[in-house]
Amino acid sequence: MKVLMVVRLYSHMVRSFVEKRWIPEGMPGFYKLVEAFNRRGIKVQVLFLCKDILPTVPSVQNQVFEELEHIRFSIVPLRMKPKTRFARIRNEVYQFWIVWKYFCKCRYNLIYCDRIHIHFAAFFALLKQKVIVRLFGVASLPETLKKPGFDWFAWLHCLSFRAPFKYVICSKDGSPGNAFMVRHMRAGLSKECLFNGVDAVSQADGDMGDFDLRKKYRLKPDTPIILTTGNLKPDKSSEIFLEAVARFAQTAPDFLVINVGDGPLRDMLERKVDEYDLKDRIIYTGRVPHQAVYNFLLQANIYVSLNLYGNLSNAVLEAMKAGKCIVTLDKCAVSGRDEHLDDVELRDALVLIDRERIMMDLPNALMALIKCPEVVQEKERLMQLFANKHLKSWDERIAHEIELLIRQVKC
Repeated sequence: MKVLMVVRLYSHMVRSFVEKRWIPEGMPGFYKLVEAFNRRGIKVQVLFLCKDILPTVPSVQNQVFEELEHIRFSIVPLRMKPKTRFARIRNEVYQFWIVWKYFCKCRYNLIYCDRIHIHFAAFFALLKQKVIVRLFGVASLPETLKKPGFDWFAWLHCLSFRAPFKYVICSKDGSPGNAFMVRHMRAGLSKECLFNGVDAVSQADGDMGDFDLRKKYRLKPDTPIILTTGNLKPDKSSEIFLEAVARFAQTAPDFLVINVGDGPLRDMLERKVDEYDLKDRIIYTGRVPHQAVYNFLLQANIYVSLNLYGNLSNAVLEAMKAGKCIVTLDKCAVSGRDEHLDDVELRDALVLIDRERIMMDLPNALMALIKCPEVVQEKERLMQLFANKHLKSWDERIAHEIELLIRQVKC
């Protein structure tokens, strides 16, 4: 079996090419699939198409890694800075020509494209190739396709989604993937929305040391720890969360909020913490190693996720796997975001607030949970049941996807 993968050069992959060793820093849904292909002896040509000018990659750069003997990587650069329509067209034509040359070199059983290269996927599908489209969520894509305006490239994308693909796999990440595929893709198309994998969250070996949050922050045994993780950005409701916590602190008993992560809003948020005199109530840790995040998660009493684009990120899945009491946003009736909340079993395991009333509903929800620890325990129990039933380890999840792809080749 031979596979051609046409995807963008994800930022999480760049370090591997700079240091000439396989050290992916993110996008597990992609890099774990590549590693699984290699373990099964499936030959893969990965074409990473750049979307920005990289001075270190003036021409097509080929790379192999010792750990991945069956995988060949090629980085395809841009020819010009994409500032004008002409430059954009030239870049697209150049990258298409490179992809076509690689396609002609070998008879591939399967072609795998991500959503940004949907026009490449459509072209190969029209050539009767078996094409898999991989949507790592759809984020703001539905809004983009609603108003293409006079942008020819946007129209090309709109039309490309209607091509006769062999199969479409979408990450179930809180973005309206099912609604998007029904509205923008061909009727009767074979498709599936899947949870990302999530491995069991376990405490690091040995003494808790600096990870004993109650010792580190001198907390009482019964002081609730409220945790949120991720980039400090507007779409994560970082500022709204702080304002809601400030309101909550006016009447709440003892508690500590810990924000794990970094981002463009951090300096402003820390200034507001000083302004509101909340230094003993809110901690911004900055970026921490992934294993350290597990330790924060295991010691938290309540986990909060307020992502306006969807609340099934890898971080939220880890909180679910750990059986945490999770406060998050209810489904958006207009956009369909967080459509997974149509599942009654999952709704029952979460504490849901109105995304239009975060400032009012979040303090009320947190107060109710702190006053009734038995409710927290019940939500933890229900979440653990849901996670055990529906969430797979990364190995299981990737194995499922590989088998699905093999079936598409055979059928």
